[in-house]
Amino acid sequence: GGITLETTAWTDHSLGFEFQMQRAKRIFGIPPDFWDTYGQVSWQHPKGFGAALVVDHTTDPFEVDRPETRAIETGKRTFWSLNLNARFGTQYDAVLFAGERRGGTACTSGICYQVLPFKGLEMRINTYF
Repeated sequence: GGITLETTAWTDHSLGFEFQMQRAKRIFGIPPDFWDTYGQVSWQHPKGFGAALVVDHTTDPFEVDRPETRAIETGKRTFWSLNLNARFGTQYDAVLFAGERRGGTACTSGICYQVLPFKGLEMRINTYF
């Protein structure tokens, strides 16, 4: 379940809040049930630039255990990120990501693709033609 609230201020600035929560269980109950929660607070300027603070929290054992360590981690894991965006004319935009992102499948407009886990700073420049 989830909720998205968005409003446009009288100055045409957009403010948004999104919250999602799910309880999941894998087949045969191994590993046990887990919870995922996702929250986002965003702001967009009418001239085409904005920012969003994102938090993604999970108790999924597949996400909590970090493969780069020898220990088996249990409990919870939280992924924080800051996203900045800017539009340049009608053909270009840039997105700056700072933080940590979960891996997994992502779908946009019916096209699904694999997103790799990431921690650090990433900049993307998109062109539209």
